[in-house]
Amino acid sequence: MRSAPAPARMFLSMVGIALLAAGCAFREPAPVRELTPAEKGMTPLSGTEVRSILNKTRYSWQAAQGATGTAITTGDGRVRVMWDTGAVNGRIRFTDTGYCSRFEGVRNGAEDCYRLYRNGPKGFTVVRQDGTPSGTITLSN
Repeated sequence: MRSAPAPARMFLSMVGIALLAAGCAFREPAPVRELTPAEKGMTPLSGTEVRSILNKTRYSWQAAQGATGTAITTGDGRVRVMWDTGAVNGRIRFTDTGYCSRFEGVRNGAEDCYRLYRNGPKGFTVVRQDGTPSGTITLSN
């Protein structure tokens, strides 16, 4: 098989480089990662503090993905989470470092654990035990 003449190969190489450069120029920049509360120097609340705040209360929540709603804890381990299109009942338990919750039909009923960081008089940042941002909550009462 014969190859293209040298000027044609050079032209094709330049076109390839130009297309590669154009593709890089049109790629959206990577989103800026927000610092975690720990990276901001914030200290998580103790389990005792979390229990005193969330044991029997009502609060609004916003998930890291943007969903919003309200939740009510009854003081006996029950929690009800509500949003525009539905609601779910579950269980909450307090730990030495925060709280864990589980809901039938959510995360296949698996328990997920969280830490709280105060971000205002009635506001808190919620972070999964593994450090993944979960959202925020704001006390109603």
